[in-house]
Amino acid sequence: MKRRNMPSLDLNMHFMILEIASFLGLLTKIVVNGLESVATTLPVELSSSTSTIACFSCHELALGGKVSPALLQLEFLNQLDLRFNDFGGAPIPSFLGSIRSLTYLDLSDSSFGGLIPPQLGNLSNLHYLILGESYYYAPSLYVENLHWISHLSSLQHLVMYQVDLHKEVHWVELTSMLSSLSMLDLYDCKLDNMSPSLKYVNFTSLTFLSITSNHFIHEIHNWLFNLNTSLLHLNLGGNQLIGQIPKCLGQLKCLESLLLEYNSFDGPIPSSLGNLSSLAYLGLSGNRLNGTLPSSLWLLPNLVDLSVRNNSLVGRVSKVHLKKLSKLKWLDMSSTSVLFKVKPNWVPPFQLEYLYMSSCHLGPNFPTWLQTQTSLLYLEISNSGIIGVAPTWL
Repeated sequence: MKRRNMPSLDLNMHFMILEIASFLGLLTKIVVNGLESVATTLPVELSSSTSTIACFSCHELALGGKVSPALLQLEFLNQLDLRFNDFGGAPIPSFLGSIRSLTYLDLSDSSFGGLIPPQLGNLSNLHYLILGESYYYAPSLYVENLHWISHLSSLQHLVMYQVDLHKEVHWVELTSMLSSLSMLDLYDCKLDNMSPSLKYVNFTSLTFLSITSNHFIHEIHNWLFNLNTSLLHLNLGGNQLIGQIPKCLGQLKCLESLLLEYNSFDGPIPSSLGNLSSLAYLGLSGNRLNGTLPSSLWLLPNLVDLSVRNNSLVGRVSKVHLKKLSKLKWLDMSSTSVLFKVKPNWVPPFQLEYLYMSSCHLGPNFPTWLQTQTSLLYLEISNSGIIGVAPTWL
């Protein structure tokens, strides 16, 4: 995926910010809009106050070059944000682990590569740690182990994108030692082990868990079901998880989003998911699920997004099923064998923004109820058994 476009800033403003960055030792060479500069001086009015800088943000400025230990001069620095730059595969400097005042460190999407220095484990005041590449493939970061992560006793958000973690088989145990952790997001980190023998984890503060696009070729393990007092968002999409969707997921009663898309789950959708009364987003697309949609799903009063495409689902959906889904904005039943059958004069209780019903049974008549959906932004109803002429109001 391509890096998104950098913002268009005044060129003089660019170089003023970059001269400061160079003075602080962030860069040895600066390239902005094709122009190269080597900045060696800092405006007098700024030089006297640099040691008191608490927040240093140079995101989306196309920075490159070398990060140097001059950053250590900023004795009060607590936020360092270098995301969306290009350091050309340079390693993350180990001396960053000496900036003990840091509470926020974001080095994502800046093309750092190589071993993540375990010295980052010295940052005992760190609340936010964000590493890796979320937008496109770049020089890869990796770890030999994650033992250092357990020393980040204040960490609240841990985000790693495309960081190779496959050597660390105890990642669950180590991250669960972080009692303040509320967000854990490990995208495409080559994880293949979810600690099957583990029965209990100490994620007492965890509200957001996303471990997507990894290599889990097994069933969901039991420790996940113990997160029933805090977890709001669970995303296990894009793995290779197998077996049936566990009924115990219905115990996670605080869940607002449950995304299990593009795995290899089979069997029926468990009716216990209807216990998740706060659920707003349910994504089950791209599995091998069969049977009918359980009636309990239609009783979820806060459901905004229901996506079940590309499954072997059957059965009939009528206005009786949909009458309580007043908040529904996104409905995707494409590539299923579900029969959507309502009367021509039906007025839905919701206002959809996205409707995907291709390759399912929607016809033979054109669904006139669509005329009531004045908020509709996207409509996909190809190959759904509709015959005749499209209405003029469409």
